[in-house]
Amino acid sequence: MTIKNKTFAMKKVFEIAVLACALVGVQCEETLPPRIEQQSALQISSVISLQGTYEIGQFMEFVIGIENIYRETFQEKVSITGKMEVWLEKNPSIRGFVNISNSDVSPTPNFSGTTLTLEPGGRFFLKLYWYLYLEDGRYLIDLLDYSEGVEREGLINSKPETFVMEAQFKIFNQLGYLKTEKHTLLFTGYKKVPNDDASAGRR
Repeated sequence: MTIKNKTFAMKKVFEIAVLACALVGVQCEETLPPRIEQQSALQISSVISLQGTYEIGQFMEFVIGIENIYRETFQEKVSITGKMEVWLEKNPSIRGFVNISNSDVSPTPNFSGTTLTLEPGGRFFLKLYWYLYLEDGRYLIDLLDYSEGVEREGLINSKPETFVMEAQFKIFNQLGYLKTEKHTLLFTGYKKVPNDDASAGRR
């Protein structure tokens, strides 16, 4: 084989090798799932609140919406940790805490208990309840002002008070916190009026 023919043959082998590498690269690239920066894929989209009653008292409920703002479907194992704080606006020393975990995720087919799957624009919700006990054991209902309350069906209502809620939590252990804006709720307490002395329900 002449030098010219050898050179031509080597060029062909080189071109085939380059083409093969390119094809392998394309195939590998196509089989890889889209890269998602986990924490930046999610954002807090809404916070709503209400007050309610259960068998032995009252509670505040906060529902936090979290949205997938990424352009691809999000699917990851999650381990939610964090804390919600609620306090009386005019007296922040009257304050309660609620720990946040996977068990606070509102039931949805998108969440298996550990793995979260969200289409682009999809949401899931945390439902958080504060049952009105402070860290030192005091009960919020006993701390409210009933001096101008109206008795009705054995109950007396407190003066409405503004409470502030703020929550921060991690969806993934290895990444940073998501944090809500401060959210306010107007709350009215109710307590029983003693049968033998209705005025004892006031303070």
